[in-house]
Amino acid sequence: MERYGLCPLTDLRAFTSAHRFHGKRRCLRALTIARPGNASVKETELRVRLELRGLPAFEINYVVPGSAYDSRTEHTVDLAIAKYRLGLEYQGGQHRLDYRQYRRDHEKLGALAALGWSVFEVTQADLNSEEALDRLAMRVACVIAQQTGKNPRIARPPYARIGRA
Repeated sequence: MERYGLCPLTDLRAFTSAHRFHGKRRCLRALTIARPGNASVKETELRVRLELRGLPAFEINYVVPGSAYDSRTEHTVDLAIAKYRLGLEYQGGQHRLDYRQYRRDHEKLGALAALGWSVFEVTQADLNSEEALDRLAMRVACVIAQQTGKNPRIARPPYARIGRA
């Protein structure tokens, strides 16, 4: 509902708190991890599942300063931890099937790499596998570790932890 501008998260929280209904507890838990500005359900799933592995909070649809297409449209990253120049791009089927989209993605990833960004492409196959998500989480943790000097680590905290963050 928030994604399509039908109801802001503040209104959803107020409604959920004020009314009794079946599933209220699950709705309240989901609202603790909901963030405004998500572009797709899959990107939200990716963000939540990686944050549940103990990674820092991701910025949604991050506009990368100083990076743009020839049309001057700024490059955005689906999910980013900007201070580490780290991004995640969810690639749905259209990114492989539409040649223009594929070329556009390829151009963007090259431009971001030139600016020192590490951008990981993620597909549905990655979301279907806990092992693939663990590997992705460890890769993200390794990029962060290279910059912080700390050992890379992933964990499995409860939803409540990422809701408070």
